[in-house]
Amino acid sequence: MSKEASSTEEQDRQEVLRLHNDWLEANRQQNTPMMRQTFVGGDKFRGINLNGFAYDGIEEWARLWDTFNPDLKVTEVLDSNVQVIVRGDVGWVTYEATITLKSLGQQGEGIAAALEFEHKNLTVGFFGTDICVREDDQGRPVWKMWRFHGSPKAPPGVGRPAFS
Repeated sequence: MSKEASSTEEQDRQEVLRLHNDWLEANRQQNTPMMRQTFVGGDKFRGINLNGFAYDGIEEWARLWDTFNPDLKVTEVLDSNVQVIVRGDVGWVTYEATITLKSLGQQGEGIAAALEFEHKNLTVGFFGTDICVREDDQGRPVWKMWRFHGSPKAPPGVGRPAFS
């Protein structure tokens, strides 16, 4: 492998990692425009939210954020065990993370009614996968995140089936 090819692969890896970090930062800031810059536009994006539902297209994802943001304050987002793999024009990031939310509504109001908050705070551990493609919604060779999938972690103390 030539040094030039290796350099390009590392640049691609860094760009995919940048998208991942921008996605987490958009969550920290609850910044919908920043989130939109990270994801592919139009109907090409698909997100699997921690709420257990799938959202098709950037407009559905933005509507979800616009619905949650008045009722919730993100107080912390941490990731660990981050792994980035790039193969040609596709890259993916797998990781473990926690997000801590504070309810801004009264108990039983808004989104707080659907989530189990303890003392108005909720920390959710999850496994995340970000899939990035070197193509934007106009077909230009620009790295964008095309898929996000978040799966909640099992509660502490629960053993893995077949391994505990």
